[in-house]
Formats: sequence, C-alpha cells, structure tokens
Amino acid sequence: MSKPSLAARLAAYFASLLLAVCCGTALAGDRATPREARVLFDQAVKYLQANGPEKSWAAFSNTKGPFVRKDLYVYVIDRKGTYVANGAAPTRW
Repeated sequence: MSKPSLAARLAAYFASLLLAVCCGTALAGDRATPREARVLFDQAVKYLQANGPEKSWAAFSNTKGPFVRKDLYVYVIDRKGTYVANGAAPTRW
C-alpha cells in the first residue's frame, strides 16, 4: 500500500480539525459566539494550509497562542483517534 499524498493527508487533518467549546464556569461575557468559533476555525485551516502539520500542531497546542480564545480552542485528532494538537490540554496525551 502506498503512502497517502500530502493532499490526502491534509484532507484527513482538515476533516479531523475540530473546535471545542470548553465546558466550564466561564461568565457569559467570556463565552464565544458561534460566529467567533467559525472565525477561529477558518483561521486554523488557513494556518494549516500555509504552515503544514508540524508547525500547526505546535501553534494549536499553545495555550497562550492565537488559537485559544475565550472558551474556544482548537484541537486535532488523527484518523486513529489520537490527539495531535489540543489547545486546552497540550500535554495530557
């Protein structure tokens, strides 16, 4: 079996790129809107396209970085169900 192309791998990552809304006790003013979630998602996709997986996973896992806002964070799960990036808990896995 041949190795999937970069386009196929990126498509798989895009499919698994998710935004999660943290469950917590944040104040209503600290909660993001669905529009803000979509903007963060779109920015994460553009960043991944421009910088590739390795640099993106590091950026997405940075709890102080641009991909963690209010109660939103980016996380990525590969095809095997393994976290490869998580802005809420970058070292848990």
